[in-house]
Amino acid sequence: MSENRPQSPIYIKVNPHLVYTTQPQQKLFESQLVPPNPKWWHELSIYNRSHEGCSFFLDKNVNPKENYNEYLEYNCKNIRRLDVVAKRDGNGNLSMMIEELTEQKNIVSPTEKYIVSRMIHLDTDATIGSSFHDSKLNHLDLAINIYTGNNAENRLSENLAYGEKVTDASFRTHLLRVENTNFSDLFAFAYSFFKSKTLVDEWKKTQFK
Repeated sequence: MSENRPQSPIYIKVNPHLVYTTQPQQKLFESQLVPPNPKWWHELSIYNRSHEGCSFFLDKNVNPKENYNEYLEYNCKNIRRLDVVAKRDGNGNLSMMIEELTEQKNIVSPTEKYIVSRMIHLDTDATIGSSFHDSKLNHLDLAINIYTGNNAENRLSENLAYGEKVTDASFRTHLLRVENTNFSDLFAFAYSFFKSKTLVDEWKKTQFK
C-alpha cells in the first residue's frame, strides 16, 4: 500500500499507553495478560459505549525462593487470574467488574474442574472529567460465582478485559452491597475480599499510577 500511495503515510499503534526508548525489563513474577491503560481513572475518561480492561495472571513456574507469596497463591490457593473491565453505557453510567478466578477440582470426580470466583461489581453516574477520588458510587457489590462443567472451561478461555460478555456463572451468591460510597474505597474492598495480594498489588501498581 505504501508503494501505491507514497503520499499517504501509514501508522501502526503498537501500544497506545506506553512508549519505550529501550526494551523494558521482563517481569519475573506476576504477568499482565492484558495491560491496563493507566490514564482513564484520573478523570473517569471512558466515553459512552466504550470500555477499558486489563488482566493479570500468576506464574505457575515461579520459584518459591524468589516469590513465596505468588507460589503459595498459585499452588496452594489455586488462584489463576484477575480480570478487570470498566464500561460506560449509552446513558453515561460507568460500571466496573473485577473478578478473581480460582481453579478447583471436584473431590468426587478429580478429572472435573470448576471455577470459584470472587467478584466486585460497582457503578457510578459520575461524568467524564469527574475526579476519581471525589466520585460517589451508586453501589458496590461483593459476590461469589461458581462455574461448573463447560461453563468452567469457557470462563477460563474468556476474559472480561476485552469488554465482551463472558459465560454466566452456574451459581452466584451476593454477599454484600454498599451504596453511596466513594470510588476510592474500591481499594479497601479489593484487598479485604480478594485472596491474591500479588494480583491486587500488580493491578493497583500498574493501573492507578
